[in-house]
Amino acid sequence: MPESAETRSTTVSVASAREADLALRSLSDEPFSITLSRESLQQIRCEPRNYMLVLSEEFSGVDAVQKLQNRKALAGLLALKSPEAERYSTAYVVLTTPHSGQIQVLLKTTNGQTAFAGFAESEGDTLELLIQSVSRPGAVPVAFKATYANGSLTNVGAASAIRTIARRVPQSG
Repeated sequence: MPESAETRSTTVSVASAREADLALRSLSDEPFSITLSRESLQQIRCEPRNYMLVLSEEFSGVDAVQKLQNRKALAGLLALKSPEAERYSTAYVVLTTPHSGQIQVLLKTTNGQTAFAGFAESEGDTLELLIQSVSRPGAVPVAFKATYANGSLTNVGAASAIRTIARRVPQSG
């Protein structure tokens, strides 16, 4: 998605110690059977929202790409920060599936709706990711491109539209 007057950029950075503590404390009570990796925490800012990408400990090390290529996985969580409550809660579950030499990446809401989908191409111990929002009424178009290696994202390029996809309005008659 090219930058223009109709897009807003998204920034990704390593989480500060304060934000990392807040995210892990907030997510510790959520019902996912994975151990979250403190070292993998990455803050994603797409104003006005702040997210935290938290990977499973299992997929945050140097052998993560090999593991993701071999089986389906709950790779991590994308948590949304509530400014009112000053805490994070899971917005999306990051699921991966090896598929035809690539890794399919799905971000699903906690009720199972696919919100983002894409693929990762492996190059040795790194992955080149391209993930986009799923087009549906009320959704904001988002494109996200990054390199994943050793538990962190680099070379991040992301943009989201300012306007949402128009909601359907029931017609009478």
